[in-house]
Amino acid sequence: MKSVAIALLTFLLRIGLAAVFLFAAFSKFNGWGASVDLFRQLDMEPVGRYLVATLEGVSALLILFPLTVPTGALLGWGLMTGALLAHFTKVGVAGPMLPLALTALAAWIASMLLLFLRRDQVGFIRHMFDCGKKEEDSPNREP
Repeated sequence: MKSVAIALLTFLLRIGLAAVFLFAAFSKFNGWGASVDLFRQLDMEPVGRYLVATLEGVSALLILFPLTVPTGALLGWGLMTGALLAHFTKVGVAGPMLPLALTALAAWIASMLLLFLRRDQVGFIRHMFDCGKKEEDSPNREP
């Protein structure tokens, strides 16, 4: 029963996160909402907006395919880390930027959770989250 719940959670996270990234990419490509103002404040308009939109689209597609979920989640997590840093340092979180900052935070958390749930697929991610490993299981242990 536990594995079914984890599989359902993983599926819902994948679909939700891909939808958020696809919508964000689409709105950036079309110049909707506050995205143009945001990238103007960062002095990255229009090249930065198109680059981030492309990377968000790539992340969404990678998340949709089972074998590339960790790669897409890692890319999305990195993008949302950059978005949060931009909001907290230069852009701000007040007014029309608040929904964007909250969406970035939710996507950051969802990406990290998805990485955690798929940690067995990628070696360095598995080691990053492997807190309970016994010392005798370590490959660097002296005989």
